[in-house]
Amino acid sequence: MSMTEKDALLILSLLPGLGPVRIKQLLKHFGSAVEILQSDEKTLRQQPGIGKSIADAITHWSEHVNPQKEYELCRRHHVWLLDIHDPHYPQALRERRDAPLVLYGVGQREVLSRLEDRGLAVVGSRAMTLYGERVTRQFTTSAVKSGWIVVSGLARGVDTLAHRSTLENAGVTVAVVGSGLLELYPPENRDLAREICQRGCIISEQPLTMKPDRRHFP
Repeated sequence: MSMTEKDALLILSLLPGLGPVRIKQLLKHFGSAVEILQSDEKTLRQQPGIGKSIADAITHWSEHVNPQKEYELCRRHHVWLLDIHDPHYPQALRERRDAPLVLYGVGQREVLSRLEDRGLAVVGSRAMTLYGERVTRQFTTSAVKSGWIVVSGLARGVDTLAHRSTLENAGVTVAVVGSGLLELYPPENRDLAREICQRGCIISEQPLTMKPDRRHFP
């Protein structure tokens, strides 16, 4: 089976040590993710920031990652993949220098294309005060009535309340999480996550089985 650009972007995103900024530098030089994976080690090492270990990982990518396993997990758990060229990929995120090359999502993907004009981020402390609770409820209720899509992080505290309040007001909400979609955190929010997906969606740049790590949280 021939490799598509989406396949190649997924492979590059799964390789350790690369990251979106470095991948984009390579894309600018080679023109496509497929061309990157088809390049030899000598050519790759001529690029800034690409040492022997990274060049070796790219040229021998099949020893490090299994894209078919990731696709199968996605299929089994009803997860969709968006590469950075997909029309549903959020435009504001696409324009960031460190935008992920691939997003994993579950729920209503078409909601993402509305975020550019109607997305409103609500984030706050995990240790929410009574004042914070009141303000969050008032703010999200008003936002929903005005037609905004509430974006938050599914964390404890303000994030959780922002999602719940939006749903209670029949609004649409999107959760951006820092773990893999099969390792949602905190665990007590898994029922909330299912509710979010009825009208909105949950997205992550992390591979499906990536466990929670504070370095990954947006």
